[in-house]
Amino acid sequence: MTCGLHQALGYRPEQDRSIRGNSRIAAAGRPRKKKIFLETLVETVNVTLACRQAGIPRRTAYDWRETDPAFAARWDAALNEGIDLLEAELHKRAFKGVERPVYYKGECVGAWTYYSDALAMFLMRAHCPERYR
Repeated sequence: MTCGLHQALGYRPEQDRSIRGNSRIAAAGRPRKKKIFLETLVETVNVTLACRQAGIPRRTAYDWRETDPAFAARWDAALNEGIDLLEAELHKRAFKGVERPVYYKGECVGAWTYYSDALAMFLMRAHCPERYR
């Protein structure tokens, strides 16, 4: 069974050639750990957090990346997807704003929408560096 991310990235555990070693139990858990690693990498765009969530050392993830070209491609795709999601969130905060509560004497009496000019400028510099230095 694969999730939508794995279908989109073309991952099929039964074709994973990087599984080797003496322990059949450890080998059987690798596809699951790789799946957890890649899903968390999309969500966090952070290798350390993805490794923690998958329960593997960072070195193991980088070993898989070096020895398994398919895993390396899925890693790159997961990072790109995560970065796209992060950029979409920045865009939303910069141009649609974020509601912040307004308190008076300890009670929430309303809300106001905060727009981030700094995030907007950051996005403009990322997309048009020659124009926005």
